[in-house]
Order: sequence, then C-alpha cells, then structure tokens
Amino acid sequence: MYNVFIVDDEPFIIEGLIDSIDWPDFGLEVVGSAENGEEALRRIGQTPVDLLITDISMPRMNGLDLIRAARQSRPDLKAIILSGFNEFDYLKEGMRLGIENYLLKPINVKELHDTLSNAVEKLNSTGANALLSPYDVQIMKDNTLYRWICSRISEAEFNERAALLGITLTEPYGVIALARLPSAGAEAQEETFERVVRAFEGGAPPRIRFAIWTETSSS
Repeated sequence: MYNVFIVDDEPFIIEGLIDSIDWPDFGLEVVGSAENGEEALRRIGQTPVDLLITDISMPRMNGLDLIRAARQSRPDLKAIILSGFNEFDYLKEGMRLGIENYLLKPINVKELHDTLSNAVEKLNSTGANALLSPYDVQIMKDNTLYRWICSRISEAEFNERAALLGITLTEPYGVIALARLPSAGAEAQEETFERVVRAFEGGAPPRIRFAIWTETSSS
C-alpha cells in the first residue's frame, strides 16, 4: 500500500474524495488530511507519504509551494493538483514540477481514476522520476478537451492550454447535436425544430446538415 495525503481548504472536498474512491483497489491508503498548506507540511513531515493530492488555492501556503516544500524531505513524492479556477500560470508551474495531473473541480472521476493508476505504476517502477511522461501529457490533453467541450473553460484559456500541451485542431471537424422532441403534434415538433435551427444561426458552418426522426410506440 502507498500512502496518500489530501489537502483542501473545503472539508467536504476531502470527505468526498475519501468516500468516493475505493483506495485499496488502487493499492492506496489515505493516511491523513489537512485544510491548509502549513498544517499539511507539518503532518507530512511526521508521516510517510507517497502521493499528495492538494488544492492549489489555500490560505497560508498554496499547493505549489506545498509540493516544493514537501519534496525537500521527500523528493520522490508524487502530486496531483486540484483547482476550482482556470489558473493557467499554475498549470504551467505544476507541469514544471512534474505533477501527475491538474484536475479542475468538479472532478471527473474517471480521469482521477486514470491518474491514480498512472501514479501507482510510477511508484511501482524502480527509478521512476518526476518528469512528465507522454501518458501524463495525454491525460492533461484529454482533460483540457473535455472541459472545453463541456464549456467549463473559456476559448482563450483553451487556446493557452492547447499551445502549452501541443493540442492542434487543424483537421476538419464537425459538431453533432441530438435533440429528442416531445411526443406532440406536428406543429409543436416544427416549432422545436425551428428553435434548434435558430440556435445555430451565425455560428454554424455553411453546409450544416439537419435530420429529424420520430419514435413511435408499438401497441
């Protein structure tokens, strides 16, 4: 078992992480938590910790400073950063520190699972270093694309992250929108369809295609 320490100034985030993850299934055990960086640093100095999961914006000491300070005594410490904000400069600095991932809140559970699995693989590997592997970078790329598609980051921040991570969208692409129309008369369905068309006006490519189908229940 590898030891995990969680730091966040919001107690419900800590509780949610502890309760929602099957830590033993990953070969991990949560050995402690703290609500600020200074308290976390003191407790990490007293308890062997292999993986640090920390919020980035906290009173007294932020997550980046905590990682730097903790690695003075534990240079092989792995770290995952949590953030409720789109702090691009923090992401860049986190990559320099060789973090496992930079996760935006609300946390994508699958992405966290993948990150934990990758961190454990590194811990299992002898001589693993803190440099970002291609897999680490791919996880960050997936996270950035997911947040952009879900409108959780702005276009400006997406462009910044894309430049940093090497994301290019030079190939032709399209958007698929699915709308399930209510079981109503033809007039109501036509009105709904017209609203969908208007929503695309101004931003749709000139050769946009629409298709309509209806479901009928068999008796």
